[in-house]
Amino acid sequence: MAAVMPPPGPAAATPRDGERRTLAWQILGAAVLLALLWVLREAVIVGFGAVLVAAALLAGARPLCRRTGLQRRWAVLLVLTAVTVIVALLAWGLGDPVGEQLRALRDSLPRAWDSLQQWLARQPWGLPVLDWFGDTKEMQLPWGGLGGVATGTLHALSVALLIVLMGIYLAVDVPLYRQGLVRLFPLSRRERVSAALHDAGHALTKWLLGQGVVMLAVGVITTLGLMLIDMPMAIVLGLIAGLLEFVPFFGPVVAGLLVVLVAFPEGPQMALYAAGVMLAVQQVENHLLTPLVQRWAVELPPVLSLGSVLVFGTLFGLPGIVFGTPLMVLVMVLVRRLYVEETLEQRAPSGAG
Repeated sequence: MAAVMPPPGPAAATPRDGERRTLAWQILGAAVLLALLWVLREAVIVGFGAVLVAAALLAGARPLCRRTGLQRRWAVLLVLTAVTVIVALLAWGLGDPVGEQLRALRDSLPRAWDSLQQWLARQPWGLPVLDWFGDTKEMQLPWGGLGGVATGTLHALSVALLIVLMGIYLAVDVPLYRQGLVRLFPLSRRERVSAALHDAGHALTKWLLGQGVVMLAVGVITTLGLMLIDMPMAIVLGLIAGLLEFVPFFGPVVAGLLVVLVAFPEGPQMALYAAGVMLAVQQVENHLLTPLVQRWAVELPPVLSLGSVLVFGTLFGLPGIVFGTPLMVLVMVLVRRLYVEETLEQRAPSGAG
């Protein structure tokens, strides 16, 4: 008599099934996180701006704490006072010249644009270029759009003030906020998350220091180079070039185009000299400044730098372009510590390279 087989029961779960469920939850979590970033993109930018301010303040406060034994909050307030005094002295010493050059720059831009169009119209290859942009008779700078930007100045200043205040509070008591964020994770992951946040903050501080050195050097070299060729408004153009250096790739290009455009009313020869100065500055930056700074600062691959501007610019608009590179530094460290090292490399077999 044949034996009666018991009805088949549910199959036992295998380790591969657990990995698949974990991967599915990770993909779902990433999708939810991206959706939240899109919905709360303005708050994310403000929060990250505060993190940058806090990282800059802590870059100066930590050495004071180590050498003098000051508490963190007093060291942060001392650094903030020093920065305020330096900015006030610079504004007192350079305020009038910079203000006059800014007004001259504002008044000269329409004239520079007309000069460029006239010069292009006289060149054999200039008319196709103008036709590519549009009708030469109707081709004008969008001054109406500039008026709209001016009306939003108060809003931008209020947001900047909010970022600074949040950054100060964050720098004064950064362990409190970091521990509060870490407590949102399970107990088994808190130590690794805390270490990842510490490493991300350290990398962000080093990137800010390195970028600050490059911005200062580019601003000074550009100003001296433009003064050497008797370029008008050299100080304010050097200041703009230094500030735009915060945005890799696109910032230097915009600064170079602006300098060449402002030089056109002085003649095509002056525009050629100005282009030569900006090209020389970029060569000094690419082959001397950046390699020296990256020896002790964070080295971000060029593809990631360019991709960060494109990706975060698409997500967050102009603020995403400005903050794209430091955001990529933060994301790169967190992904490496929390996903690559913890998930991928721990799953790899012992003989994997």
